[in-house]
Amino acid sequence: MGYKLIIRRDKSIRALLHRYPTPSSEEITFLTDKLQIPIQWIHESKAASLASSGDAWGEYHALLEAELWNRAHRILVDKLAPEAVLRGDMALLGKLCEPLVGKADGWEYGGQLFIDYINTTSEVPTLLKQALTSGQIPPRLSQLANDLPRLLRLLPALFPTEGVQQVACLSDMLSALHHLAGQLSLANLITRPAVPDTLVDVDRLHLLQSSAYDAFSAALEGVAA
Repeated sequence: MGYKLIIRRDKSIRALLHRYPTPSSEEITFLTDKLQIPIQWIHESKAASLASSGDAWGEYHALLEAELWNRAHRILVDKLAPEAVLRGDMALLGKLCEPLVGKADGWEYGGQLFIDYINTTSEVPTLLKQALTSGQIPPRLSQLANDLPRLLRLLPALFPTEGVQQVACLSDMLSALHHLAGQLSLANLITRPAVPDTLVDVDRLHLLQSSAYDAFSAALEGVAA
């Protein structure tokens, strides 16, 4: 079969799959065994159908099956991860991120930031308690503390388009991280970062009040000394 005929055949099959994105198991067997069609094409057509119906969850998993890592990464960052953050479901967030680790372009500035967020918010409080009890700073705590300013710096650029869900998600993440930064600052592990403009008003007000309280407490300690 000539090259042009192969291209024409493949285009026709892809078009057919997009019109009928849910073939039966028998049809899938015929397409993959007899026509030697990559199974990824079938999953891609399914993803397109799910996208048109607004099923981001289904679309994401179909894109994973299609090995379309970059498109799946975009769905993860824009839709699924923010929902998991707003639900406070870090276990779900971790499971969503896991299949894409290191596979998508720009992963370190996208999905990896959610993984870093999970690690920081889940580990720092426990490690701080250990440090207060033992009087020694665990190496892992120092590592997370040193990485926190980078995480705070990168998160505001996470969403190229800002919908309501994305703004709320970013605000929740930054708020939680700044509260931890305040605790790490009081433990003399980092310099407390400035409160960013990217937080919604209620979070920004709370953090500014917290910063003022910390400064006042430090001043009182200085007077007492």
